Amino acid sequence: MQTVIQSSFAQPANWKTFAEEPLVIHRRTQEPGKYLAVFVHGLGGKRYGSKSTWGDFPRLVFENFPNVDIGMYSYRTLFGRLKFWKSIRLEKEAEVFADLISDMPYEGFILLGHSMGGLLCKGVISCLFDTNRPKVAEKVNGLLLLASPQLGSTMVPNLFASMTADFRALKTHSDYVTGLQQVFQERVHCLVDIPSSADKTHIPCWALIAAEDSFVDALSAGINLPSSQQKHVRGSHTSIVKPKDENHDGFAFVKTCILFATTKLERPFRREESYPARISDLKTINEFAQREFGERVSELQLMKRWWRVNDLIFHIISRVTIVKGGRREEMVGYFCVIPLKGAVLEKLCKGEITGADIGAEFIAKQDQAPEAVYIGGVAGVDQASRGSALHFLSAHLNLFAEDKPVRVLTRPVTDDGLRVADGYGMTPVDATKTGRGHVYEVMLQPNHSLKGTAKRRRRKQRRDP
Repeated sequence: MQTVIQSSFAQPANWKTFAEEPLVIHRRTQEPGKYLAVFVHGLGGKRYGSKSTWGDFPRLVFENFPNVDIGMYSYRTLFGRLKFWKSIRLEKEAEVFADLISDMPYEGFILLGHSMGGLLCKGVISCLFDTNRPKVAEKVNGLLLLASPQLGSTMVPNLFASMTADFRALKTHSDYVTGLQQVFQERVHCLVDIPSSADKTHIPCWALIAAEDSFVDALSAGINLPSSQQKHVRGSHTSIVKPKDENHDGFAFVKTCILFATTKLERPFRREESYPARISDLKTINEFAQREFGERVSELQLMKRWWRVNDLIFHIISRVTIVKGGRREEMVGYFCVIPLKGAVLEKLCKGEITGADIGAEFIAKQDQAPEAVYIGGVAGVDQASRGSALHFLSAHLNLFAEDKPVRVLTRPVTDDGLRVADGYGMTPVDATKTGRGHVYEVMLQPNHSLKGTAKRRRRKQRRDP
């Protein structure tokens, strides 16, 4: 990496000596700015010289954002790969790029990739997830895809795709672009609004699309992005990244995107809360359970009859998201714990009925001590909400065991449910009937959490193998 100190952006006089450096950073002073905007060229592109990919683009960003340093990234593509001993695949280049930004002192990064350079930028983010560096990925405050073939390019014929690493990556629906799409779908929240899932990293993405592009079609350039995060401008595949002044439509759009990215540092604060469900919440819980468990769950009318006997059976897991100037609350999970009278226990344990069939007459009221409690369902939309649901479930169960031991039953219907039952020290009621669809139990002692019960069971197993 090389650093150039300049009061105004200009191509370094000795730029040819930087040929082997992947990244050149333009700063105003010796101290780095708050953010780094990195320009990444595409197939056959150049960062400097008379045939530079960018024209005045970096200069305009440098002049308009005094707290943003400019990074110029370069890598071997097309004819540059003739030096095959110095040429690496795009996936490997993404690892080099990811390692570079991981060690930099900037508070945030904005990545601007033209054409195949956009795929390289997405590859950097994918690499950060693959190598367990989510905190670095969170520092990517914005990704601008400038005429980038996110689905590959239909202009790359199959013959070429078999010849070079570049064309293999650019081929329509290639393994590389398909893999990137999957990572972004599962791990990245690309919209500008606040993500509802804590499992996704918020990296706003925008697409600049050339109306006269003969290399990248509009669908591939803007896939999965709403129209508000796309900008179609007149120009060719290469001309849209060579704005002459601030009045250029493409630059005006990019300027707005960078402004958003450089004011987005304040991350949302989230917490999960739990509270007893109201009768009006039961329809949502019923729909949630049907989606989650994929088998017959209790009918809504039966759930309402339960609730009228004991309104503490169902508990909502709510995610509260707080950002400057706003608060949002949404249901992200639930748990169900049914306090039972003795008459129904034998039928449950024998498998003659399931939790979905328990009649309201077998449910203990709040002022009655149950003979057992049945975990009817625990679910969440993501890993964080599932963890919160289990935490609040454990606390709720401990209330039943304040004065005396309580028998806890459940019937896992998913692999996750089985893992949870085992993790909490639960064992099959009938040792000959194990696995999904069978009843498990544990005796919860006063002042002992479920996790504590599981630890004691494991210690005993080690002592008495």
